[in-house]
Amino acid sequence: DYAYSATLAALGGVLIKQDRLSEAEETLRESLRIDEKIGRNNYADHAATLHELAALLSVKGEYGAAESLLRKALEIIETTLGQQHRQAATSIHELARVLAAQGTGR
Repeated sequence: DYAYSATLAALGGVLIKQDRLSEAEETLRESLRIDEKIGRNNYADHAATLHELAALLSVKGEYGAAESLLRKALEIIETTLGQQHRQAATSIHELARVLAAQGTGR
């Protein structure tokens, strides 16, 4: 349910801070799976979890996967919160960093 998914997302953030990236990735992915199962995959908190997982994947050098997640997060944020929201700016900034790391300008 939603509370469990939110708790997993928070735990994923803590695990990232502890540099336990494999556990964090697994935990964040489980949170996202639950969101999708219960129909919360178009909410801003789901986008925040996508963003968190994308940042983790970027650190691991998995730029293609990070880009995909960031684009999905940005789409959700722009739809739910608007293009001018600071979360949209944060996602655009992170997306730019990932694209630069990939050496592409798309």
